[in-house]
Formats: sequence, C-alpha cells, structure tokens
Amino acid sequence: MRLGFLLLAAPLLLIHPVPAISDDTVSQHLRVSKPEIGTEATVASGEPLLVASEETVLEWARLKSDTLVSKSGMILPKDLLLECSLEHGTGPKECCKGYGAALYCLKDLDHDGKFDKVQIVAGGKAVEHLFAPYAVVLLPNPDHPRWKRELIFQGVAAGVLHLTYREYSADWSHPETSSDLVYDVAPSGPTDVTYKGAHIVFTSITGSQAQYQVAAGFAKN
Repeated sequence: MRLGFLLLAAPLLLIHPVPAISDDTVSQHLRVSKPEIGTEATVASGEPLLVASEETVLEWARLKSDTLVSKSGMILPKDLLLECSLEHGTGPKECCKGYGAALYCLKDLDHDGKFDKVQIVAGGKAVEHLFAPYAVVLLPNPDHPRWKRELIFQGVAAGVLHLTYREYSADWSHPETSSDLVYDVAPSGPTDVTYKGAHIVFTSITGSQAQYQVAAGFAKN
C-alpha cells in the first residue's frame, strides 16, 4: 500500500485534486480521430467535421455515495476523487485519498464497480464490510503534453463553404489558434477540402447541413 500521500490535518473540502503523480499511477495514452478515416458522416452548422486529439490520462475513482470506511464513524463524502495506482507498482489496483488525518485506500477485489475493502493508515480501524459504488474518471496528466485539433462546418452561403479550424494545447476549453476558412463549392460532383493534411470530401451540401467522408486525417504534429 502506498504511503506517499500528504495527510491533511483537517477534512478536505476541495475535492478536485492537484495530483502528485507517482510511478505506479494507472495511466492511459489516448489518440483519437473522429470520424474514422473512410467513414461517411453528416454534420450540421456549428458542428465539427473532424476532431483529432492526443493525451495521457490518469485514472481516478469518484465515489457515487457517502461511504462509511472506519469503525469510528469516518465517512468519505459522495463525489470524492481517489487517485488509482497499482499496489507496490505491480500488484492489484487501489484508489487512495488523504482525508482528515488519515490515508484511505479502497479496492474493488471482484471488479464489479464497487469498492469492497478499505485499508487505513493513521485513521482507526477499517470496517469489515465495505459497499462503495464508484465511477472511473479519466483526467489529463499535467506532466505530459496534450493537443487537440478540430475542423468545424459553418454552413454554405452564395456557393461558398465556410469552415473554422481550431487548435488546442493544454487547455481544451479555449483554442490557442482559430482560423476561418472559405472554399468554393463545386458546381457539380463532390467538393474537396484539404487543410493541414486533413482531406474532406463533401458529397452533399445544403445551407446548414453536409454529408461528407474523411479521406485523410490531420498530419501528425
């Protein structure tokens, strides 16, 4: 069981943590491109034609209900986030949180979406029977770079196709760069658009809706 957590002297009120990343933390590297290359899709004005992203995420567990964890009556509150890791680096997964003056590590031994065992460091005796439903939450690893790109359909007016390109780095709520793009709609047949390596073939375009196929995704960073 890990001991590398900061144990707080008072109950923690802020439940959105700034993680102290350890080597045994459960992480995933995600590379996403939607829709997939070669698939046909339909989009309305203001919706993305193509989204691509890459990031490393850490696994957390969010408690779905208040949870009694000790015989002295300690309750971990609903929505508390616990950082998940592999015990001793290679063993079973456990999710831990420093709360009050103790460290609580919960385990889902039968992998049914409910914690059924708790170990406590410096906080009294653990309850013998634990029933704590939780949801897996994936949060960005702040120690790894991340990026996202998107191409957005903005409709057609007077034979001109309007698109917006946006690019994000660490903060995906605000783009770092944004560009408005215009292309002439082909008078007959499909309309081809290429930008930053992405190749979109529009098979049907109306004022506020389009059918298309992604022939190629964004070029790699």
